Amino acid sequence: MQLYKIKQQLDEAMQDATFEAVEREGEVSDILIDKIEALELEHDEKVSNIACMIKNIDSESSALKNEKKSIDARIKQKDSTVSSLKTYLSTWMKGEKFEDHRCAVSWRKSKSVIITDELVLSCRYITEVVTKKIDKKMIKLEIDGGCNVEGAKVVENQNIQIK
Repeated sequence: MQLYKIKQQLDEAMQDATFEAVEREGEVSDILIDKIEALELEHDEKVSNIACMIKNIDSESSALKNEKKSIDARIKQKDSTVSSLKTYLSTWMKGEKFEDHRCAVSWRKSKSVIITDELVLSCRYITEVVTKKIDKKMIKLEIDGGCNVEGAKVVENQNIQIK
């Protein structure tokens, strides 16, 4: 049963118990008490199961992130080795072609632009992307220090922690 349904049934059972206690002058039937206790146990078990599921998924996520970091590092190392070997081969081959049954080395021409002096370039050649980034940490420190920062405020949140 879903947690919200357990909560609804528990609320209904508590209302029934309150109504019954008023009618019977403080007495509540054992059946109703047993129902409330069973619903409370089911609620606690459901909450515990969900919290444990969160812990498991979180640990899987952390393991995957660590594996991704390891794979990214290996990719970077392999790419660096390829670049270094290409430079080494280029230095010794000096444009000479090579081919055998396993590989072929050839050359292609390309053009690239090298900027010699940025200051003398016309502004039409310069593209500038400006992104605005707000320093929330500094704003928080200033507000906590007593300053009034117009357009910002500090709010207190409740964040779930599962250990």
